[in-house]
Amino acid sequence: MDENRKSVAYSLGKQTFSFDHPAAPAAAYMSQLNVTSMSTIKGDFKRMAQALGASSWEEVDWGDLTPEKIQEMWSRLPGSPSALHRAKSVLRNVIRVAFHMGRISAERCRELLATPLEMHQSTWQQRIVRPQDLQALIRACMQENTPTGLRDAALIATGVASGAQLDSICRVTVDQARLYPDRAEVTAVGKDGNPVTWVLKGIAAEALSRWLNVRTNHPGYLFCRFVRYGRPLYDYPLSLSAVKIILARRVQAADIQPFSWRDVARFHSVNGGDLDVEAPPQAAPEEPVVASSAITP
Repeated sequence: MDENRKSVAYSLGKQTFSFDHPAAPAAAYMSQLNVTSMSTIKGDFKRMAQALGASSWEEVDWGDLTPEKIQEMWSRLPGSPSALHRAKSVLRNVIRVAFHMGRISAERCRELLATPLEMHQSTWQQRIVRPQDLQALIRACMQENTPTGLRDAALIATGVASGAQLDSICRVTVDQARLYPDRAEVTAVGKDGNPVTWVLKGIAAEALSRWLNVRTNHPGYLFCRFVRYGRPLYDYPLSLSAVKIILARRVQAADIQPFSWRDVARFHSVNGGDLDVEAPPQAAPEEPVVASSAITP
């Protein structure tokens, strides 16, 4: 090996890896990436390291992989199909880097790159949220009978019906929502800039109707924020992070299997957003509706 190459070091933020460091191939690969990509790829290395039995990617000798280790690691590696595809690309790239650094021979490099890695089809199926979970979640929010509960029920119902990105849903204003005897419609701006209509039926339409009865048609965002004691901030939409926190808390409170907002969008792509249930009868509240401070973002 060229002695000059041994003096090379790879810097990742405050960390520096010498050429002979076991994790040098991974460090060399990530040092060529921009900050955003490096953060994502570092997460992939961390998950692969944990699947290999290490606590961090810095502890793994990425030049000492074998087909057996790779297959065992791959069978334990969690993630969505897109994350697994990215991890496969990252793994193959670090193998090539290890070869160029002289850590592995050309024959071993070809052998490692030829290792078959099958996608976990079961992982994809498990990440599709069940219709009964969405139904239970929307019902639980409505039964709370508070402004935040009704808002969150309508928010989740709109996400199921539209399958849209969070940013599109959070930017919808109240004048874009319309109620009809048999459905509700929300007109938003699509990815191409053209208007798109989301149709809500059954329990989803009921959730939006009950929310609008509380929110009223005051100009502003459809899914607005609340402050303490139930005062709505019509001109302030929910942030993306707030919606994710709301969903996580609601799922936990309803005692159902955890899922993310992406799983809601995936449900729409698989089932068309149809919950296939009748809307429950609307019960008149016995007391004035008050805000719930436990869930208010």
